[in-house]
Amino acid sequence: IRIYQVIIKGRQIMNIEKRASGQYRARVQINKKRYTATFDHKPTESEVWLALSDKINTTINCKKITFELAAKEYCKIRKNVLSPTTYREYCKTSSRLSEDFQCLNIGDITASVIQCEINYLSATRSAKTVKNYYNFIVSVIRMYRPDFKVYVKLPNSEKKETYIPTDEEIHKLIEYAKTTKDGVFYVPIVLACYGMRRSEICAITSDDIKGNIVCIRKAKVMDIDNQWIIKPYPKNETSNRDVPVPTDVAEMIKTQGYAYNGTPNGITDFISDFCKKYNINHFSVHKLRHYFCSRLSAENIDTETIISLSGHKTDYVMKSIYRHKIEEKVVQASDRLNEILFSNNQ
Repeated sequence: IRIYQVIIKGRQIMNIEKRASGQYRARVQINKKRYTATFDHKPTESEVWLALSDKINTTINCKKITFELAAKEYCKIRKNVLSPTTYREYCKTSSRLSEDFQCLNIGDITASVIQCEINYLSATRSAKTVKNYYNFIVSVIRMYRPDFKVYVKLPNSEKKETYIPTDEEIHKLIEYAKTTKDGVFYVPIVLACYGMRRSEICAITSDDIKGNIVCIRKAKVMDIDNQWIIKPYPKNETSNRDVPVPTDVAEMIKTQGYAYNGTPNGITDFISDFCKKYNINHFSVHKLRHYFCSRLSAENIDTETIISLSGHKTDYVMKSIYRHKIEEKVVQASDRLNEILFSNNQ
């Protein structure tokens, strides 16, 4: 048996041993109490802590641990299993809470305390952001108090109207990208119109091109140090996909070696400048994904195919587009009814 021993902190000892079966058994001893987990591979320290966190943290005196410290530990033991973007946001979330809440001991936090914090956050944050902060708070607490149950009232989400660029605006955008800035934005804009996220576009190289197919397998994101890095997988497990694009676009990528040699923010700024120049309702790069789905839907392409091409995890966006289409039909029906009822009176 091969044994790897790591001294973590003071009286914390971790042993990782490879057994005759080929499996690895990890043991952590804290204050003379031992915890065990089994793995099919040699685990990292973070994987061991993650696997044993619930067992270990039930023995910790929560009265002596502040939420701020608990949040840091929560992020630390999950670093290797989170995407760089998620890890970055988790690390920043705690500092965005009120100082009074951060200083509270985990054992003293109750539903009423969390509700007060939610009320405080709701004054300056969107409903979606507040919900994300709430989920983070509860996850941190449950790492130390697995049986913690809480119910609080979250702010109601505001229903925002989804603006989808028109065909005319898209054609104008593509032409603008082709004839300005030395044409460097032509390829990324076209790819965005084919349902690709800006993070995916910035990670595409000539190696990802097979004929006229773009193979999406990675993304360019910002890490905890605010540095742009290439993540070896896109947003979620359904985002790995192969998307046919115009042959000239595929050839341009193969020739120059990349789709866009810049950061995602560069594409965002370009579209913003375009909207200002032509006095068009502002829309983001992401809205080009909505345009992609909407346009295919209008051509009676089935939802499953559209989701497969766009890499969406669920059909939520498609339902949003359907609502948009239904609203248009309601207006058209109303206009038609007006013609029928009042045309003879004019």
